[in-house]
Amino acid sequence: MPDVLIELGDTWSMPAAEQERPPRRRRDRRPWLLLLALAPALALSGSVPAQPAFREVASAPAAGIQVFAMIADAIDVVEQSGVDAATIASYPLTGGGQRWRVTIPGAVNDLVPEPGTGVLLAVNLAGAGAGRPDASVAALDAATGRLLWSRPGARLVDVRADLRRAVLDMGRAPVSTGVIAIDLRTGEPAWTVPLGRSGTSWALVTGSGQGSEHPGRLFALVDDAVTLLDEASGAVLASTHVEIPPVDERRDARAPRLYLLGGQGIVAYEDHFHTVFAAYDLTALVPRWRATMPTETSVLASCGPLLCAGTGILSTCFPVRCSEIDSFLYGLDPGTAAQRWVNRGWSRTGAVLGAGTRVIAFNREPAGSLLAHAAVIDPATGRVAVDLGAWSPVRPAPGTATVLLAQQDDSYHSWFALLRAGTGGLVPLGRLAVAGEACQSTAVHLVCPTLDGRLTVWRYPSR
Repeated sequence: MPDVLIELGDTWSMPAAEQERPPRRRRDRRPWLLLLALAPALALSGSVPAQPAFREVASAPAAGIQVFAMIADAIDVVEQSGVDAATIASYPLTGGGQRWRVTIPGAVNDLVPEPGTGVLLAVNLAGAGAGRPDASVAALDAATGRLLWSRPGARLVDVRADLRRAVLDMGRAPVSTGVIAIDLRTGEPAWTVPLGRSGTSWALVTGSGQGSEHPGRLFALVDDAVTLLDEASGAVLASTHVEIPPVDERRDARAPRLYLLGGQGIVAYEDHFHTVFAAYDLTALVPRWRATMPTETSVLASCGPLLCAGTGILSTCFPVRCSEIDSFLYGLDPGTAAQRWVNRGWSRTGAVLGAGTRVIAFNREPAGSLLAHAAVIDPATGRVAVDLGAWSPVRPAPGTATVLLAQQDDSYHSWFALLRAGTGGLVPLGRLAVAGEACQSTAVHLVCPTLDGRLTVWRYPSR
């Protein structure tokens, strides 16, 4: 694949003060269309703010930039990425000159800031197909851009900021040779656990992360054995055999999936177009329950008092009829997998709100689709509490609890609103010339590629 060079420029430009040069207002020739676009927000909030809530604080030339990440005081951007190298730059959110710019070995298609450690992880999530670069993980000093270490052939599993470690698995998907924990700043190994012989099928999930109910645990599947690992030491806490029929018997070659939810480890696999879940406790991996779903599912998540299993985003109808894999969202008892409710309108879930009393649910369409639809639901019953219509969440920066929503107005503009966590109501913020699905937000900032070929940062009120 040829290298693609995107010129970003060296400095941010600070916008002129609003009181010195008011923005020129262009008369909108489609007032009725605008009123219709705002109707959902008007119905839920009662009124629209008298003035736009967004205040531009910085911008830079960045045509086509899609890979960027925000922390409290800076934004890091992948300027260029090819098969052999990538260039990353960092800018202050308050505007001004470039903080640093560095070229590192390997491709980069994701940035993972770890503000508490002073480290920025540059990750390549390897795609399938010949000619694509292997997975890799590199660590940069977030303040200077200095390359701290690089691991070709590694996939990022977890970051333990409290231990100052990154957990990686090594190998090329779907084969893993082992799991390794390394020091975030030095790259020195803390422990290594082989997952099995070369050629094994595997899956790995971590119990760490914000709000996790299972901190410090790794749940691994190697061929037909599940293993529970201590993330701090790499020690094997328990291991047991799991009954997964061979591929030719279940007529499905997709790899099994793993989850750590509801106080248990869960193995999921497909069998004749149905998903099978098998749950194990997290002490000795004793089997707790086994359930076969009425349909295939590709999503399982914590859903307040229940678990939610859904059919996910529909990408193809082959090899079965579309009606066989239509939208389904199931509410399951976490202790028995008994089905408490099913809703045909939704197929996956997002943020959990109000201490588990509300959950955002989506239909099977991807974000940005004209048919995409979302709602705030009661996870105990599956009933809709607030219909969000075409509003969908903006991608949050790591550690961001605020839910900012976007709704595409036309091909060139999006409306934005805050979602009240307690009630699920909307607080309209304003309209920008951006595509909402390409943006990222913190509790006070929104950053988006704009139509004039820039990467722009706005500040907005979070209350």
